[in-house]
Amino acid sequence: NSANGLNLAEDTDNNTRSARLFFSNGTAGQSVTLRNEAGNMLFATGGTPNNSSGTERMNITSIGDILAKTADARIGSNVGAVEYGTSTSNSVRFYSNNTERMRIDSGGNVGIGTSSPQTELHVHDSAGLAQIRLSGTASDADTFQLGQGTTGVTNGGFTIRDVEASADRLVINSSG
Repeated sequence: NSANGLNLAEDTDNNTRSARLFFSNGTAGQSVTLRNEAGNMLFATGGTPNNSSGTERMNITSIGDILAKTADARIGSNVGAVEYGTSTSNSVRFYSNNTERMRIDSGGNVGIGTSSPQTELHVHDSAGLAQIRLSGTASDADTFQLGQGTTGVTNGGFTIRDVEASADRLVINSSG
């Protein structure tokens, strides 16, 4: 056993753990631990050799599930369910091309194109008029598009468009 460097030892304080592998810089609470616990591989930070195994950050279970934990995120699967989320009141954000595209806020509101969704589903198009498309694969299914605003109508409006027929089926202009 060494305060600095590598420490491989039987864990005598907990009989469900067979061994711990510590990576330490010699400062208490700054070790990184890899340990076998009941057939699961756990990765922890903040441990001290021969004293503490630290705070669990990732767990690879004996059946291959990967659970990752930070102060504010959970990623992984558990008994067939997939989980991704936060354990605090912060939002969950989805990015592509280094730009936030969608957010689920702490109240459960979903925003697409907005970082502050105001309702259960809030779609915003910063480049123009927001659209929602409904389509299916059934033989008699038409594709419809719900749209904010109508081309050629001042001050907004609302349109339901039959995409396959290239025809507006319902238009509500700014005077209702």
